[in-house]
Amino acid sequence: MNPHRSDALVFFGATGDLAFKQIFPALYAMTVRDQLLMP
Repeated sequence: MNPHRSDALVFFGATGDLAFKQIFPALYAMTVRDQLLMP
């Protein structure tokens, strides 16, 4: 059996001000630093 990880991020209200000012920049920064792995 292969131990593959499968994670999902679901955002509700992603068109709001908080998402654009805080959440999306934080996710981008994590991706740049290789802390958020994407398939």
